[in-house]
Amino acid sequence: MMSVMLKLRLPIFFIGFAGFVVAERYLRMESYYYYLLGVSLFLVALGSFIPLAKSWMVKKAGHQKEAQCWRYVSYWMWTILVACGCFLGYEHLLGQSAYPDTMAGKVMLGVWLILFIMGFFSAVGVEISHLNSGSGETAEPKRIFRSTVSWKLVGVLLIILVCVNYASAKKDKAYDWSYLKTTTPGESTQNMFKEAKEPIEAAVFYPRDNEVGLQVKQYFDFLASNAPGLKVNYYDHQLHPSKAEDFKVSRNGQVILRSGKKRERIDIGLEVKSARNSLRKLDGLVQKAFLRLSQEQKRIYFTRGHGEMSWAGSKKDPLNSISTLEGVLRNQNYSLRFLGLSDGSGTEIPEDAAAIVIAGPDQPFLKAEADAIARYIDRGGRLAVFLDVDKSIKMGTTVQRNANDPLLKVLKAAGISFNANIIANDKNFVSATRSQADRWFIFSNTFSTHESVANLAKNDERVAMIAFRSGYYDVKESTGDWRAYTTVRSLRDSFVDLNKNFKFDSKSEKRGSYSLGAAAVKSIKAKQPVKAGDDKKKDHVEVTDARLVVFGDSNFISDALIRNRANAIYALDSIRWLAGLSKEHGGEISSEEDVKIRHTNKEDAIWFSATVVVMPLLVLLAGFVATRRRKTKKLG
Repeated sequence: MMSVMLKLRLPIFFIGFAGFVVAERYLRMESYYYYLLGVSLFLVALGSFIPLAKSWMVKKAGHQKEAQCWRYVSYWMWTILVACGCFLGYEHLLGQSAYPDTMAGKVMLGVWLILFIMGFFSAVGVEISHLNSGSGETAEPKRIFRSTVSWKLVGVLLIILVCVNYASAKKDKAYDWSYLKTTTPGESTQNMFKEAKEPIEAAVFYPRDNEVGLQVKQYFDFLASNAPGLKVNYYDHQLHPSKAEDFKVSRNGQVILRSGKKRERIDIGLEVKSARNSLRKLDGLVQKAFLRLSQEQKRIYFTRGHGEMSWAGSKKDPLNSISTLEGVLRNQNYSLRFLGLSDGSGTEIPEDAAAIVIAGPDQPFLKAEADAIARYIDRGGRLAVFLDVDKSIKMGTTVQRNANDPLLKVLKAAGISFNANIIANDKNFVSATRSQADRWFIFSNTFSTHESVANLAKNDERVAMIAFRSGYYDVKESTGDWRAYTTVRSLRDSFVDLNKNFKFDSKSEKRGSYSLGAAAVKSIKAKQPVKAGDDKKKDHVEVTDARLVVFGDSNFISDALIRNRANAIYALDSIRWLAGLSKEHGGEISSEEDVKIRHTNKEDAIWFSATVVVMPLLVLLAGFVATRRRKTKKLG
């Protein structure tokens, strides 16, 4: 009879435990709930009693070791039975609440969970080792004990992880070490919300404990803690229908930013798979929504008709396309337009132009176009000119810049002269092709304190601009009413590669720090006519300033290079400065999108030494130590 009961003990136990779970989870409102609960607990208790009875029987027969083995078997079963009792006590203390709100309830929650986890993992260790343990005097209680302890340690690890996760959730702390990455609010975004003139309300619509929602909550909690003017509320579309109607939200997975009567929606999603990309660039999405709420759209004109870089066209050369820059600027609430002869560039620059950008032309501007740009600047216009040492044209020849180019004369009037010779560096360069041509692929983290590069200067230890075949500028600090400033310099060991042999020739070339980028400002006084109904009888004078930004390599804004963060920051901050936006709006847009890693030649040297020299030496050293130990043991 006992042998049959021993074979049935596990089925009886698990049938009873399954009945207990079903009764508690699904049948609590049924009239037969207590009958099913009682029968289930009886079966669990019966299954737990059988190995204990067997232990008493073999002990009387004088088999102490086997009796101890059966006691170990009964312990895990009784542990789970006690855990079931503690769960019933926890349910009684919980009452109608969804979560424990008393200390006794929280303690009981922890007790039943710990007992259940420890009992479950003990069961795995005990049952596996008991199958291989003998009977009578050949029984191995120590073996069962060691196996039980090992599996209990696994349970303890799980308990620690559960406790840490629970405490972190309650303390609103989350540490994301997984593939799912969410951006944190960048400095630029935080400054924008701090400077907001009108209070902004953020309504986040997600169900409770949604994985994506927790990531979004982490972002907005951090942003709200650093921006007093931002008020964040969290809603569930199903549980808060009036709020969903108020914010005009049709489903969960959306964030609404509202200021006054204006509102902007950010669609993120509910599922991790579909929301991953949005979470990685969440900071950029929030910035875009904020800018649409808080400021008027600025219009930037890009010149065309001279072989400039463009985002248009089906076949895009990565070094001649600026599609990435176009997308970033549109997300920053800029309106982009082309400006060519057919658009009136030879007569007058449009009045709504916040700035003009000339990106890598390979043909000279007409005098009429340059004159129109000069008149635009004289009335307080803003101009960005990104030149190149040379640009290929359809016939395969090269157009070399010269002093007769009308555009260069406009720059020279501001104290900035372009020198179309390549800056090279044979000591510090970007390793791209691993050929000598990489010496023209330079980088620099030498920035001035000028407002257009202030954010780069603050982070010069972490970021560096990269440029390919860059020219340089001669900058005069004062020319008439203009004040010019160097903003980006090459590293001090750079040189002008006059003969284009990729090598430093000490007889004809000189190492030094050359001006790669510059900016210039000129104050403009303009009389504004008296408006109707104005008490003042005289026209009043309005003071503004003309602004100019230049860089010696247009490739730095190309799709191939702008993914380098410093390049993107320089382009964005320069245009922000030209458009007259607050300097606090400058800086990097936080993003967790993957970017291609580039190495400098110094980094390559370190990796080469580590892989070719250091690692083999470590292997040889380990082998030497191992063989010496063997010899020592043999001699001993």
